[in-house]
Amino acid sequence: SRAQEVLDLLGWNGGGSNSSGTGIGNIDTQGNVHPDQFWQSLTLGNVKEQPFSQIWSNQNNETLTALRNRNERLEGRCSTCRFLGICGGGFRVRAVQIHNNIWASDPACYLSDEEIRKPEAELAAV
Repeated sequence: SRAQEVLDLLGWNGGGSNSSGTGIGNIDTQGNVHPDQFWQSLTLGNVKEQPFSQIWSNQNNETLTALRNRNERLEGRCSTCRFLGICGGGFRVRAVQIHNNIWASDPACYLSDEEIRKPEAELAAV
């Protein structure tokens, strides 16, 4: 079906989730590396001091490592959403800006609580 094809394409492209710190990054005009172009308040390193490849693969950077393993850290609605595999918890910088918490629910999520609720069979397996 068309819906399955779209879901497969989203999965191939990282699940359709926001890929801050995983699939995308940002280097500003000063050489500072950020998880994405909107997250200028978080600097991961500077390409004038260290190659981008070393900054991006630095496993000692707790925030970068956490962003790459975000599902287990998410709180609120995102943590129980049945669509987490598709959206990945939304845009983390929005959660920071509104809730001052990187792992809070994305305030721009338009789904109702009923829409995100996991089916009973899925909850029993958790």
